[in-house]
Amino acid sequence: MEVLEEFIRTGGAPNVSDAHTINGQPGDLYPFSKSETFKLLVDQNKTYLLRIVNAAMNTIFFYSIANHNLTVVGVDGRYTKPVTIDYMIISPGETIDALLITNQQVGQYYMAARAYSSTPLIPFDNTTSTAMGKTYPSFYKFQREAQRDKLGCTNHPIHLHGFSFYIVGLGFGNFDNDKDPLNYSLIDPPLRNTATVPISGWAAIRFHADNPGRKKQEGKVAASATKNAIN
Repeated sequence: MEVLEEFIRTGGAPNVSDAHTINGQPGDLYPFSKSETFKLLVDQNKTYLLRIVNAAMNTIFFYSIANHNLTVVGVDGRYTKPVTIDYMIISPGETIDALLITNQQVGQYYMAARAYSSTPLIPFDNTTSTAMGKTYPSFYKFQREAQRDKLGCTNHPIHLHGFSFYIVGLGFGNFDNDKDPLNYSLIDPPLRNTATVPISGWAAIRFHADNPGRKKQEGKVAASATKNAIN
């Protein structure tokens, strides 16, 4: 609450955090947290369902488990077509359900969460939170490329009160009403309650307006609506 009150009072950006946490613990890569690492005990050759939530205020995270893949089976409380990945990106307010198969040798493996920044012009906590590990194996490094923007803005999560929606398109730059709809994903698009709009870009969503009343679209980005009603 102190961070929230400070940036509301000053009108500036939120104060850069001292650490990220996994299940309330920052992990053992921080000098002040040697004994504060979340540990998850699992049995070999079992399947576990992980429910992953990004509860950060304005930080997008990479998340991974060393030497393991994750199979995403749900997003924002809805089942989705399974997809197997070696790391995920999760935005503020998003939830992901993923299956973990413990098919590696008995040992200790890091879970790691690291912030993603889409612009070098905004300060952020560029540290890594860890869990599960007591020792120090070779650490998994995230390799990523981010489109940079000279205006200093960043990706923005948005949601729409009273509705879940299908994300049918994402893109950079200005939306082209003639060309971009030709690339919409209309077969099995993800059903979400939060969408992340790319930096200096756009997101196209589709929803059934079957919940009467005044609704509020919230996010850290101005939104414009194009009405394409389908009966």
